[in-house]
Amino acid sequence: MGEGVKKIVNNKILQHIVFWIAIVVFLSIPYCTQEGQCFQLSMEILLLTPSQIFFVYILIYGLIPRFLIKKKYLLFFFLFILSSAAALMILRMIQFYITSNLFYADTKDEWKFYSFLHFFYGLMSIYIAAGIAATIKLVKQTLKNNKKTQLLAQQKLEAELKLLKSQIHPHFLFNTLNNLYALALDDSGKSAEGILKLSGLLHYMLYECNASRVLLKREIKQIEDYISLEKLRYSKRLKVEFDIIGNIIDKMIPPMIILPFVENAFKHGTSKHLQKAWINISLKSESNKISLIVQNSKSTEVSSDESGYTKGIGLKNVKRRLELLYPGKHNLELNDEENKFTVCMEIYLEETF
Repeated sequence: MGEGVKKIVNNKILQHIVFWIAIVVFLSIPYCTQEGQCFQLSMEILLLTPSQIFFVYILIYGLIPRFLIKKKYLLFFFLFILSSAAALMILRMIQFYITSNLFYADTKDEWKFYSFLHFFYGLMSIYIAAGIAATIKLVKQTLKNNKKTQLLAQQKLEAELKLLKSQIHPHFLFNTLNNLYALALDDSGKSAEGILKLSGLLHYMLYECNASRVLLKREIKQIEDYISLEKLRYSKRLKVEFDIIGNIIDKMIPPMIILPFVENAFKHGTSKHLQKAWINISLKSESNKISLIVQNSKSTEVSSDESGYTKGIGLKNVKRRLELLYPGKHNLELNDEENKFTVCMEIYLEETF
């Protein structure tokens, strides 16, 4: 739809004109079955619309927003009856002094101002127009409120997601700096390479993780760099396998949604009690799904620093992000066994986020 058409459709004055034309047509239909009287009766109904306009606008712009919506029911009812009576008197004066002279001049002497039938049918025409207008007003107000509620909920979710992102970055940095500290203590000459790897990870977190989505291959590159950084520390004591299955070229995922699971595996799967630690990572990309399995070795002699697989900031963070980004569209299982810990995650990509 073009901008010009949108402006016409959204024009309030035009909307009101169309509404009142529709009301006149609607009220005229029953009379148009009478041969030769359709035009005359339609014009008569048109001349009576000021009384309907008077009542409708008092109702939808005064009584409903100021009293009905605010639950001031007694005051609403009293003013509703009062304004109905005023509108009915306006309608009856138009009938008695204008339409009777235009269309019923030969029988005007027989008219009575206080005619029950005229009052009844006049009141019905006023209430029909008011009922239709009030229904439209309340439906629009409900849709507006729903949209506002959805917007507030969306803003709340976005704020929570931003907070979760801001939490995971310093958490990740803290753990990585601990690794560099360990390399420096070993004085193995690997610190410079570790700092270079960390620099790449920081660049990713600072400049690319602000987007709602990143390419899956970029997330994988950061995982590979992180694995390389950890290997510098653990050398031959740790065996790491990272298998990628399927097409990853065009897939998009939230940033830092996989890396925390890998970090958790290194944090808890490289116990000093293990002579041969191992970590296996499998990432499978299908047409509408991404599957991740991360397994790490686990010592039966777990120290206080190496316990609590499911209680860390990183895992809590990513679990909450998955709930917000993929409600009903993901599976996450954490299995804590005697000799190993396993993470299984599936993300369904039908919906954007």
